[in-house]
Amino acid sequence: MSHSLSTPRLVGLLPAAGKASRIQPLPCSKELLPIGFQPVGGKGEGTLRPKTVSHYLLESMHHAGVRQAYVVINRGKWDIPAYYGPGTLTGIDLAYVVTDYPYGAPFSLKQAFPFVSDATILLGFPDIIMSAVDGFDRLLEKKAGTGADLVLGLFKATEPAKMDMVDFDDNNAIKAIEIKPKATDLIYTWIIAVWSPEFTAFMKAYLDRIEPSVRCEFQRPPTDRLSEYYVGQVIQEALKSNLKIAHVIFDNETYTDIGTPDSLVSAMTNRII
Repeated sequence: MSHSLSTPRLVGLLPAAGKASRIQPLPCSKELLPIGFQPVGGKGEGTLRPKTVSHYLLESMHHAGVRQAYVVINRGKWDIPAYYGPGTLTGIDLAYVVTDYPYGAPFSLKQAFPFVSDATILLGFPDIIMSAVDGFDRLLEKKAGTGADLVLGLFKATEPAKMDMVDFDDNNAIKAIEIKPKATDLIYTWIIAVWSPEFTAFMKAYLDRIEPSVRCEFQRPPTDRLSEYYVGQVIQEALKSNLKIAHVIFDNETYTDIGTPDSLVSAMTNRII
């Protein structure tokens, strides 16, 4: 997929600043855990090399036409740029943004906004593997066809209590996001997203506005506050605005979040090549 010079450039955005507390201790950043293998070498010389969990996401972005991506890390995750370097392995020019925000993924992403304010953003989580290699292609097609500011890729949730669950209105439009509900009848969660410069501007303005109160919240003991702030909460706020939000449902596709012990075991057992 290509885009003309008159349209915003495509940029991948990968939040990788989390601490992976649910699967610690680890010998490396969770985004670098080897999950399966990939063939390398020419004809007659083919062999296999380990494929990291985040490489699957970068592969999907590359398939959609992304040639630049920003990986947001914290100060303790230098092994990610050490492994990927400039991105030769992925076919994408990679840059790394270091964040000191401890509040969660939206604020980590905000650290990269000065570099991507003019771009169409492709967002994915580098600890989630989805089976739809063309997932971002389909979101970009939806965006082009609808003029939406934000397009979400929806999958059937395997563990709703750990996900952002999506609720629809009578017209099958998204009306709400439920963050990690303890019990729910909702079926779909969002895994990937594509958005416009207008949504980047909205998200930055919203996060700037709430940052003082979030900072105060995080000064309280961990037992008395949310563990982190979620992108789903920003999307929920966007639903109240005049931004146009669309979605693509991937009913025949699956995803694996390696951020929990059970799902990590499943990913390592089931994904070979």
